[in-house]
Amino acid sequence: MKINKNKQNPNKSGTQGINWFIQLSLFPGLLWLFSGSLDARFNSFSSSMSSMGQLSGLIGTALMANTLILSSRIRPLVSLFGGIEKLYTAHKWGGIAAFTLLLFHPLFLSLRLLPFSVRSAGLFLLPGGSWEKNLGIAALIIMTITVLVTLFANFQYQFLKFTHKFLGAAFLAGSIHGFFIGNSTATSTSLKIYLAALACAGAIAFLYRGLFPNRLVQRRAYTVTKVRRVNSAIIELTLAPDSSSPSFHSGDVVFVTFLTPILPPESHPFSICSATGNATIQIAIKSVGDYTKQVQNLPVGTKALIEGPYQSFSHKCKNKDQIWIAGGIGITPFLGMARTLAQNNERRSRITLFYSARTERDLAFLYELQQLASRKPFFRIIPINTNKDGRLTAEKISNTCGNLHKKDILMCGPLSMVQSLQKQFTKLKVPRGNIHTAEFYLLK
Repeated sequence: MKINKNKQNPNKSGTQGINWFIQLSLFPGLLWLFSGSLDARFNSFSSSMSSMGQLSGLIGTALMANTLILSSRIRPLVSLFGGIEKLYTAHKWGGIAAFTLLLFHPLFLSLRLLPFSVRSAGLFLLPGGSWEKNLGIAALIIMTITVLVTLFANFQYQFLKFTHKFLGAAFLAGSIHGFFIGNSTATSTSLKIYLAALACAGAIAFLYRGLFPNRLVQRRAYTVTKVRRVNSAIIELTLAPDSSSPSFHSGDVVFVTFLTPILPPESHPFSICSATGNATIQIAIKSVGDYTKQVQNLPVGTKALIEGPYQSFSHKCKNKDQIWIAGGIGITPFLGMARTLAQNNERRSRITLFYSARTERDLAFLYELQQLASRKPFFRIIPINTNKDGRLTAEKISNTCGNLHKKDILMCGPLSMVQSLQKQFTKLKVPRGNIHTAEFYLLK
């Protein structure tokens, strides 16, 4: 039995979500602007620095709260952003912007003391004085260490997920600091109420996703019913639900936890490569690290918990004339879409799939896709062996497919490949709205 709760429009731009994120984050600054005289706040260097410090703290805190809310990845938010990759892109850049503003917050406040005493300006940045100030310093230190570890240390995926718990703790400490320090919120009841509500929402999201996901996040039980070795580095798993399950779409993303002694109880994201509407789901996993190497040894009968599905991107675009571009294991969502086309006898004007990998052996699902292409005149596949043929370029694609301006272009693969082709398509003046990317490498 299937419960269809996943009607979606995965390729929408996500503008609604981005606008919502920006407006909610900037709104504290707007309330601050209307809570007092601007002339008095910017009539000298010291007052200007004090005002900039307050603004950076308010907007930085709001950005941090909204970033935590996005990390909850509840389905309405994913839909609002047009897919989980777009949501996590906003999460990433929102977190960077929040950290930057919160880092400048004490620096601006310190600079306001500079005309009076260099020593006082320096001492302001050190612990001491009120507990509210010390709590804010502690929160910023925790956040800075966590961000540096995330960006520059070469730790495993699950450890990096664990470090994000400290960001939640830093946010809670920083929110308490901002609420009780009183400088920017004391004169505005509406600002105080808004920040309190936003802080509560961020705290709830942190508790839901960061501290108690095993108890609060819904997961469904599945069993591995088939293990197929595709090549020396890739296996394809078929999983069947133990009871009712939601409807899955090809290209959706699920978070899978395998319940086996050979693997830690970690949740990892994978794209669905089975056809839309199947009772079972299939995921292809490439051995690229310690965890995925162990996954290669999973036996039939292994139990799993699956969270999702989360919409990713789809071939349900405005143009039926499409170009699909896959790099390496980035073939998985396209494989599901191709299987859907074959299973449902869906017709398209023309679909051209460029399947790029370093060697012919790495083109793991090439034979199956070629068989599909032989049965579907509108579908053709062009394998690219980069060691032999060189890298795929927008110019090569244009020469093969003709005018690109009235085609939808879907890409999934290594970050460097996707970003390079995006720039090349932009130079060819391909409309930005016609380019769709799956960027789930942000989570891996």
